[in-house]
Amino acid sequence: MDKYDKRMEDFIKLEQEALQIYNMPKNTSNKHFIIEINKIGLVNFNDAIAIIDEVDKLKLPQFIHNRNANLKKYCELRIKSLETLSKAISEGTNKYDEKIEYFNKEIEKVIAKIENS
Repeated sequence: MDKYDKRMEDFIKLEQEALQIYNMPKNTSNKHFIIEINKIGLVNFNDAIAIIDEVDKLKLPQFIHNRNANLKKYCELRIKSLETLSKAISEGTNKYDEKIEYFNKEIEKVIAKIENS
């Protein structure tokens, strides 16, 4: 297995772990949810960006570099979404709902680009 494949497997594991935040039980306390966002979600998506930056230095076909750019944008949007969600929870407000919805729509657009690349 070459370095690119191995690192992309690492990327997938980080993403899967980070997305588990959305599967937490409904009765999870706000404090615990915020801790999970910060310790798992944000850390994993930042680590995933580091992987993309690392593999993007490899000699790869242009379409993979393009896909990597979309993966990085995806991670950046996930980070912004999680940061906003954390802020909304900590402030006990829904005033960020539109912003979170915007990030989610942008994430969907980037996922569609990745799936079609």
